[in-house]
Amino acid sequence: LFDKVQQLKAGAYTLDIKLSYYITLLIEQYQAELSAYMRAISHADIALYHKAAAYIQQHYMERKLTRQQIADALCVSVRTLTRAFETKQVTISRTIQLARLHKAREWLRGDGDDPLAHVASALHFPDTQHFIQCYTELFKITPDAERKRRR
Repeated sequence: LFDKVQQLKAGAYTLDIKLSYYITLLIEQYQAELSAYMRAISHADIALYHKAAAYIQQHYMERKLTRQQIADALCVSVRTLTRAFETKQVTISRTIQLARLHKAREWLRGDGDDPLAHVASALHFPDTQHFIQCYTELFKITPDAERKRRR
């Protein structure tokens, strides 16, 4: 770098102008490399998000499906897994809950007449009221009304 500065002293432009020019080039190169790195991380996070979502779809019926379990299955840290979900509008827990609620909707629209308490328990909701609240919040209809709609 100092050799380059010595070379810059001789010439038509002042040292300040030449230094400003080379600093600008250095910053532009850094920004380009940083952008490429961020794109690579972004693509990796998107791929990880989709792998995690697929894993959740396959395992949402497990009572204790945890972030650690998902991270271990995908061979990443919990922090890396969490970071993959940060750019989305949904958390890991919410993704699990959404999968369970969609399964509940499938069951309620089907031929079964299981009590809501059984559906809530089978899908690992802490209680029936919590299940009804989550279901209604997502689908804008109560589970009972959903069941009546099919008839």
